[in-house]
Amino acid sequence: MRYVSLVRAGRPDLHASRLGNRQSGDASGRRGPEVYRLSQVQCTGGIGRCLERRGVQLVSTANNHSMDRGFTGIVRTLRNVRQAGLVPFGTSSSPEDAERLVIEERNGIKLGLLACTYGTNGIPVPEDKKYAVDLIDLPAIREHIHRLREAGADAVSVSLHFGTEYQRMPNEQQIAIAHDVVAAGADVVLGSHPHVVQPYDIIEVSAADSADGEPHRGVVIYSLGNFISNQSEEWQDVGLIFGIKLTKTTDANGESRTEWDAISLTPTKVHMQRVNKKKYYTILPMEQSIKAHNNPKLTAQDYTRMTKQLESLNKHLQSLVK
Repeated sequence: MRYVSLVRAGRPDLHASRLGNRQSGDASGRRGPEVYRLSQVQCTGGIGRCLERRGVQLVSTANNHSMDRGFTGIVRTLRNVRQAGLVPFGTSSSPEDAERLVIEERNGIKLGLLACTYGTNGIPVPEDKKYAVDLIDLPAIREHIHRLREAGADAVSVSLHFGTEYQRMPNEQQIAIAHDVVAAGADVVLGSHPHVVQPYDIIEVSAADSADGEPHRGVVIYSLGNFISNQSEEWQDVGLIFGIKLTKTTDANGESRTEWDAISLTPTKVHMQRVNKKKYYTILPMEQSIKAHNNPKLTAQDYTRMTKQLESLNKHLQSLVK
């Protein structure tokens, strides 16, 4: 499969992006012996090379499909991602790999990253390989954030694979977990799993509730929806590129502080077209596509539907912000 054409339309925004969530394992090679006969999501190794060519550098690999092909699938996926020049986080191939801290530096700001999932679709992580998948565990998340800060991270982003599939609003558990993760020191929380876009919110944590005894503010997007997917039901063909601006300041005493001070929202749409009984997919930045109104693949009906979706989505995204 040629993945390059999938993201060509979104190339300008992807080159400004660094971080993505990959909810699939590596379908190459033979299945591991511990595989379960459950719904599986897999793709070939080409997706990693495609993402790297389009500007993505960091990839969360912790999700409910991490164990679809067993531990051998995790090892294969990590190898594929690294060979493509990407940095994975959220799953590990060894105890030493699990101790690795991921800190990305850009423009003088060091961003620490970690990723966790609510589970692995009932497929147990082997008892002797519990390090393989980072699960949502608040004490472990607090410790991980502390280690990132000690290693020099100016800010921390936590990717959480959680929530209820196909629900457009976060559930109570998502909201509680996001609050606790911000209280633990996260500046940004990036949600995935529902396959539809959920709103973002700003979480304010008091000094009394914060892990470091200081007031803390974080931003959470509860679900980024689907960026690349074969799902075509209402809202399942829509995703979001969530941009965050981090600013680092230094006071007269030489003490530095890094905070996010702006966000950008770029809704995207998966457009599917049938040609000679084959399906072809293109990722469209919705606002840009509507303004240009010059895509020969889109009909007047497509533009009308996308315009209505974008208007509704923009209101929906900000529905939790007070």
